[in-house]
Amino acid sequence: MVKVYLVEDEIIIRQSIKNSIDWEKEGYEFVGDASDGELALPVILKEKPDILITDTWTSMGEEAEKEERKKIFKDYQINRLITCGLIFFGGIGFLVWDDVAEHKWHVRRYLLHTKIMLCATFLLLACSFALFLALEDGAAFAGMTDGEKALNAAFMAVTPRTAGFNAVPMDGLSEAGAALTALLMLVGAGTGSTGGGIKVTTFAVVMMTVWCVVRGNSETVILRRRVAQEAVYKALAILVISLLAVALCSGTIMLVMEDYHLSASGLDVFFEAVSAFGTV
Repeated sequence: MVKVYLVEDEIIIRQSIKNSIDWEKEGYEFVGDASDGELALPVILKEKPDILITDTWTSMGEEAEKEERKKIFKDYQINRLITCGLIFFGGIGFLVWDDVAEHKWHVRRYLLHTKIMLCATFLLLACSFALFLALEDGAAFAGMTDGEKALNAAFMAVTPRTAGFNAVPMDGLSEAGAALTALLMLVGAGTGSTGGGIKVTTFAVVMMTVWCVVRGNSETVILRRRVAQEAVYKALAILVISLLAVALCSGTIMLVMEDYHLSASGLDVFFEAVSAFGTV
């Protein structure tokens, strides 16, 4: 009988491939599965499968991975920084760049939208960078140098809201890191940009509305400017509708998986639903 082994880091995809095919009926022996090459290699050497189903990128052992990481970090750190820059410029929004191009360094002349977008973007980048650095130190960033950790944290802080690239295997993220990534995907990029999500300005208006209500203010004030009630209601409506859509998608995925006798954690399902919603 032909032996088959599966290596795939996405748990839902791995479970789907594993459980949706009657391997014995089709004349195959399914000898196992793994999330990365380091876990798969000992089994592959032992079982010697005839067919190996694998992802396009797979870790292949601790020592080999360390050497490969050194080479990648040396050769591609500039490329990764350039990629971050391009993603940032594409996600900030054409409305913002048009305003900045018109008024140059005269910040006081910027539209309120531009000011909110720039402040919220830099705040999101700074907070997510610090959180990824702290949360993944013993998880996805384990064994990396300080420079690699900083570069990957910066990359992960930028990409989830717009591009969806990943510098480390997603199944290696801690649960908190995966939840943070999902939150960033939900927030998305700027209005009139190349990214998805509910938009940064929508998130900022909702957060500032909550802050103003907590402080006892009846109006939403951002950067000493009052936000129209109509804009506040629209932001709240967008957030609620988006969360309902994600919840509906998550529930549908779990029902379908149950019908096909597949299993995945609630966080994995939520992550995939948010990823689809944010087009990341």
